[in-house]
Amino acid sequence: MLAGLGLLLAGRLLLARVPVDGAYPLDLLPVMLLTGGFGLAMPALTALGMSGARPEDAGAASGLFTTTQQIGAAVGVAALSTLAATRTGRLLGEGRPSPEALTGGYRLAFEIGAGLLAAAIVLAVVVLRRPAPPAAGPAAPRADRAGRDQRVSAG
Repeated sequence: MLAGLGLLLAGRLLLARVPVDGAYPLDLLPVMLLTGGFGLAMPALTALGMSGARPEDAGAASGLFTTTQQIGAAVGVAALSTLAATRTGRLLGEGRPSPEALTGGYRLAFEIGAGLLAAAIVLAVVVLRRPAPPAAGPAAPRADRAGRDQRVSAG
């Protein structure tokens, strides 16, 4: 998941630097290749979203995960598009040419998207730490071949 999010972050940072007169091979092709990070991040996010679901709740959990993903994507695109359009309008109002104003608006959206991805990486590192190994304590019961519990004593 972290590798995928890192690739997506790198792609957004490159998009935030695209010049007004950018060329596809130099400015957009690397971004398109880095967007493959989505293929690394999404399966890991799906597994994480489903990891706590009991088998009888798997369908409901899957539906909730998918719905949340779709609504989150729609709200995110709407918010970033609104910010880009607002910035573009402001730049046009300052007398900037249309291509420059549009690029400035999109840059803002890509910079905010990069910031959100960076926050997601930090959140994943902080929240999804591996649990510490269990402390040595009394021995847990083990089942013998017949399925009966057998206590293991330390001495």
